[in-house]
Amino acid sequence: MNLVTKLLCLLLFFSACSLAVDQSHHNAAHELMRLLQQKSGTLFIDTVVHTITRSDSALKKHELDIYTLIQTYLNSPEYKETRINAIMYYFSEPEIRAIVKVVKNPSFTNHSPEQVALFKKYERVFNRLEKEFIEYMKERLKIKYRRESGLH
Repeated sequence: MNLVTKLLCLLLFFSACSLAVDQSHHNAAHELMRLLQQKSGTLFIDTVVHTITRSDSALKKHELDIYTLIQTYLNSPEYKETRINAIMYYFSEPEIRAIVKVVKNPSFTNHSPEQVALFKKYERVFNRLEKEFIEYMKERLKIKYRRESGLH
């Protein structure tokens, strides 16, 4: 084998290893997202709907519709992939796996201080993102219901 062929083989090997690591990181983020949706998905939607309708009484009469819209959005492949990418952005694969352990067994007695700190970091990050999501949804809903009522 000549030098160019050896270098190409080496590049292909490292590319394959990188893809495997990325896929493993993605899988860990997907597992965390799935676990959290199972544990608090409905509560999250209820919180978002309540926050939106409490701050804008004109949207109160559309509460059921808003609930359905948000539920549909949160179950969309686009949202799920965005959430997975956000988790991967803020946390490494080992950090995600440590958070998964905390989520699977929420009694903090069996966890290291590092795991608890990671879980608390996750909560801070996604509480901030939740607030941004609520503001985004409020604006979208105001536009939607203004348009439907004929007000532009």
